[in-house]
Amino acid sequence: PAFVGLWFVASLLDYLPMFDAVHAVDRAEIGIDVGYAIPAAAHGPMGLAALSSATIGSSLHTIARYAPIRNRLFDYQVRTSDGRVALVMAPRLSFGGYGRFLHYATLFAIFNIFRAVLEEAALGEALLTFPWPVQGPDPQLPPGCVWQQRYGAKQLTISFPVPSADVAFEGADPEEPRTRLLEKIE
Repeated sequence: PAFVGLWFVASLLDYLPMFDAVHAVDRAEIGIDVGYAIPAAAHGPMGLAALSSATIGSSLHTIARYAPIRNRLFDYQVRTSDGRVALVMAPRLSFGGYGRFLHYATLFAIFNIFRAVLEEAALGEALLTFPWPVQGPDPQLPPGCVWQQRYGAKQLTISFPVPSADVAFEGADPEEPRTRLLEKIE
């Protein structure tokens, strides 16, 4: 991994007391709740740009391009393989015992962008992958969860089928603002 700079490590250290307070090492799945608590609009310009994208695919590319401004914990890339387009989040450094917690929190915070704009059928095509085997029962997901999850994958990803990624969001029009999206995030 590229050098991340002392400022990055110092700012991460500021969060360790909070991570310890929620028992992030022993209960990594609490990162799911932390991620869900971060609304799409909290991602700032990156989140609003992704929400305003014309398609799922363009939204994934927007996140990959601008996420490093908000979150330098991961390198973000969009890859297409096996008929799916995926946002791949590769850790930039070892997080030690906090790794799974940070993976969960980051993935679900970013996934909230899609939860804000997609209808249930499109969300049902989403696949979230985790690079570790599930230990015990699957972590608790919110009521109405329609997306798929796969553990033991090669990488941390959010993906959609290629045909779905190219379909315009409902009401997407490059000539007018996406007021429906802005209303949802307010």
